[in-house]
Amino acid sequence: MAEAALDDPSRMERNVARLVAERDRLAAALEDLGFDVHPSTANFLLCRVGDVAGVVAERLFDEGLVVRRFTDPRLLDHLRFTVRSPEEDDRLIDALRRAIP
Repeated sequence: MAEAALDDPSRMERNVARLVAERDRLAAALEDLGFDVHPSTANFLLCRVGDVAGVVAERLFDEGLVVRRFTDPRLLDHLRFTVRSPEEDDRLIDALRRAIP
């Protein structure tokens, strides 16, 4: 994979641009749901969800979606969402609408 990126830098740049655009789109959708989205330059988004973080994570799991939960007391009200394809992120957004109490 690294060799492919080095062999075709423009392809890598297009992939990075797609990831950044999708990360921004997902962040906006999560903010629309009321989540506090922390700034990110990675392929995931850390969000303060509130006291319902555990319930939301369990409901997503019941729908076949796994999100990162935390045991650190400072992050108990946070979830981490991986940026995926637009179709997968749309599925996550729809599931979140159902999962939020």
